[in-house]
Amino acid sequence: VVFVGAHTDDWTNCGGTLARYATSGHEVLIISCTLGPTLSLADVPTLPLDELAAMRRNRAAKGVEVIGAQIMFLKEDEMMMRVDPASYQRFNKLLYSEKPDVVFAPWIVDFHPDHRAAGNLAYNAWLQGGMDFGLYFCETPGGTETETQQFIPNQYVDIESVKNLKRESLLATALKDRKS
Repeated sequence: VVFVGAHTDDWTNCGGTLARYATSGHEVLIISCTLGPTLSLADVPTLPLDELAAMRRNRAAKGVEVIGAQIMFLKEDEMMMRVDPASYQRFNKLLYSEKPDVVFAPWIVDFHPDHRAAGNLAYNAWLQGGMDFGLYFCETPGGTETETQQFIPNQYVDIESVKNLKRESLLATALKDRKS
């Protein structure tokens, strides 16, 4: 099971589903196409961008560990992700090497260009690979500036059995420590 996201925290809206897979014995890999520098977040904690990126990767790794998954960080540039033939080929090679049965990705009609790019990379890999794995789109976390557009879910996953894992993973990814 692979989740393809643009950013270190894009998987969190799908965290319950990923936790269900992991607790059922499936290998779960989360791919973050970027390393975590986010200019809009850099203003909040007043950290240098490289420190913020390292902190986001660390927190993502902790959250992913809680649900029993692994995470891989690629080196795409924030707000500069590409969907061109070379990018498709590189991503296809990476994804095919994982031999996924199921892939989750951001819905491709999203306000954020990185989310659209990640969704399109997954979609292209699905098409080019002969549609040999299940591909499911999901919403990504965000505020008003990154709301997913025209997304109408038609499948839902009962995460009651893993809701505490999802909650713990979300708390682990938070930029500020929170008390439960």
